[in-house]
Amino acid sequence: MVKVREDYIADTGDENAIEQWLTKITAITDFNDIETVRRACLMSMDIKTKAVEDDRVWALEHNSFRIGLEMAQILVELELDQNAIIAAILYRAVREDKVSISVIRDNFGPEIAKLIEGVARMAAISATHSPLKGSVLGQTQGQIDNVRKMLVAMIDDVRVVLIKLAE
Repeated sequence: MVKVREDYIADTGDENAIEQWLTKITAITDFNDIETVRRACLMSMDIKTKAVEDDRVWALEHNSFRIGLEMAQILVELELDQNAIIAAILYRAVREDKVSISVIRDNFGPEIAKLIEGVARMAAISATHSPLKGSVLGQTQGQIDNVRKMLVAMIDDVRVVLIKLAE
């Protein structure tokens, strides 16, 4: 099997793992405020820890913290900006209803919140596709395609698409 990219993320999910990951990615990118990235990682880790304690995880090895860091790692390798990286770190926690978008906005600003909201809209595109051949919410396939096209047209920032693809 061919290894496409190096795995920078330690499986422990503690603060030391975050520091190791930050050290490795800062060697290949230039963050203007590494402390904000660190805060996003710590928030994501805390959200994951609370979800585990509350038994609100669907798969321990595929938790919002780990997936967020994996998404962020891909975006670092694509040389995206710091706000896109932070949005990737936090997106899954928002998607899984473990933190609200208003908390993200209050802690990280409107641009990161807007990116996460955009990725959530992208997720709605795939949610309109039913694995069954029947209609979704009473809609015909033509209506579903129109909704998809409308949602894609609403995306005004290419970083949203890149974050969704990283997921």
